[in-house]
Amino acid sequence: MLYILLKKPEKNYKYWLVALLFISSLPLIRVTGVAFLLAFFVYLYINKIPHRFIYMAISAIPIIVWKIFTTSNSPRGVYENILSNFYEGDIRPIVEELFLGQLPNLWIGWHQCFDIQRNLESGLVAACVLALASVTWALRLKNKRLDSLYVMFYLILMWLWPSIDSDLRYIFVVMPILVYYSCLSLFLILETYTKESFKKLVCYASIIFVLITFLPTDLYALNKFFTQVSPELKRYRSTKYWLTQPSSFEMDNSVLILNKVTQSYKEAKQYIPEGECAYSVHYEEFMFHSRRLAFPLPLPGRVEKDNFVKEIGRCEYIHINNTNSHPYVPVAYPIELLGGNFDYLMLTRMTDAAESPIVGALVKMH
Repeated sequence: MLYILLKKPEKNYKYWLVALLFISSLPLIRVTGVAFLLAFFVYLYINKIPHRFIYMAISAIPIIVWKIFTTSNSPRGVYENILSNFYEGDIRPIVEELFLGQLPNLWIGWHQCFDIQRNLESGLVAACVLALASVTWALRLKNKRLDSLYVMFYLILMWLWPSIDSDLRYIFVVMPILVYYSCLSLFLILETYTKESFKKLVCYASIIFVLITFLPTDLYALNKFFTQVSPELKRYRSTKYWLTQPSSFEMDNSVLILNKVTQSYKEAKQYIPEGECAYSVHYEEFMFHSRRLAFPLPLPGRVEKDNFVKEIGRCEYIHINNTNSHPYVPVAYPIELLGGNFDYLMLTRMTDAAESPIVGALVKMH
């Protein structure tokens, strides 16, 4: 939609206003929208679009207002804490992590877009698609096209963002664009160097080759999707917790834990009065399941232990996640920083047995 709007005549302001309405709301989808906003600013500037600075100001108003609002309620947000934890300190380990940690994560995420198991054959196909895509991307960047600027800014932000594991969910955002680029590159090469009959043969052969390469992974995913599972766990069959585990035991255990954590969020609702709030490391998921307002906890190392309780004085309740599910905080965080000034309101265990492992808890500060 935005592409169509921005292709309209520049002097027709109503198309620009409609486009700006959409663009200004894009940061609501976090880094995906922020990258587009940056690309849009550069697109306006390098193409010397009339009234470009007015368009920039209008599209930036919502994110500026939102940032002022959130800053006034919380001096430093969770994303700022994550970035500070990563980029503070000596420059050498940061650079090493960017090139030896972050870049491999991006490649793993790209490979998993094609094949969750990351087989060698699919890796070669993924590399070929990426190489072809880079040709069209470079040509479109040379022509100052908005989509090429967006891909560039998005991938740069993903590279700089401190990611602990592979970036599958991030790369999914630009995968359709990159696959489309690769198709354009292939057609360009075939039209330039081959005859019409050979071009069709190569296109059909490429499609068949890709389908054969990914057939084992498709069968693997279908097998897991149709594997018998108890009724309360059926909704997890299409999640990564079910599809990416290497063994049936780990697959079952993963979704059982996830189900119990979700249950813990739901049970917290009966202990937190309406209008009260809580802290949680997974505050979005907690709010969704508990229907109670929640805030993120300060990340480890950002607040001194003696000041931690004071820092979280807004809410009396804290949900403790006893699983290794958050990339930036330890298990059972922040129970050791509370100084014993709390009471347990509930415990969620893996089973009804008294000695069963605890997966979640709700505490109330004194």
